[in-house]
Amino acid sequence: MKTLYVSDLDGTLLNSNSMVSENSKLILNKGIAQGLLFSVATARTPATVMKLLADVDVQLPMVLMTGALTYDKHRNIYTDVRSFTQKTTEVITGIIEDKGLSAFMYIVDNNHLKVFYKEARSELEKRFINEREGSPYKTFYIVNSYYKLSHSNAPVLFFIMDDFKKLDALRVEIKDIKGINTFCYRDIFDTSKGYLEIFSEGTSKAEAVKRLASAAAADRLIVFGDNLNDLPMFAIADECYATENAFPEVKAAATGIIKSNDKDGVAEFLKIKHRL
Repeated sequence: MKTLYVSDLDGTLLNSNSMVSENSKLILNKGIAQGLLFSVATARTPATVMKLLADVDVQLPMVLMTGALTYDKHRNIYTDVRSFTQKTTEVITGIIEDKGLSAFMYIVDNNHLKVFYKEARSELEKRFINEREGSPYKTFYIVNSYYKLSHSNAPVLFFIMDDFKKLDALRVEIKDIKGINTFCYRDIFDTSKGYLEIFSEGTSKAEAVKRLASAAAADRLIVFGDNLNDLPMFAIADECYATENAFPEVKAAATGIIKSNDKDGVAEFLKIKHRL
């Protein structure tokens, strides 16, 4: 029986310094070298994931952007891209324009991730851009109109960051629009802030992980997470484990609780299970 292990990154595999500890690197690389099927599923893009996992020899494609993209770091290609239809794109861009929202619009073009935005209004948005500019995997562009851009491109994500309560109210308002899937979750460092992700219908970590498991010919799926956007992935796994620092809703849905992200919970679980 082949088991696929999939871990979330922030708050799960990454510690509070947003790093994979040296201990976790050693354990993971030892396991992978011995044939352990291991990958990650995250809201992040290759722009940060490739740096974070530079010293972890992940052989399988990685599920990125909450399932909108699957990326093979060894071949440097997107193996799966889930984009909006033009009609749905026009509906979403119309709402963003009408409400005067500050949003990031993600598009994959010639195997490169492009991010379009009007302006960085908040310190959170400015920091988000500054930490990611200059990456060979992602380029930011300032535009005058999302709506005009939508007529010639197929986005994979609309990403909005703001006060959590404001974003959750917007999620409720738009959640029944045909052709979309939404995730709204709190920032793990400042829970008053949040993120709203708007994807094409059917996009989730769960669906992408199922496709990954099938491609890897895995008979069993075990996942690790800490945040609300991990819950769909928990629901389809044979076993699911929440880190000690996870949100209460995630712990309640888990098969069991492992050590916190600052105590190498994922790696220590694999070390014990496989005697690494």
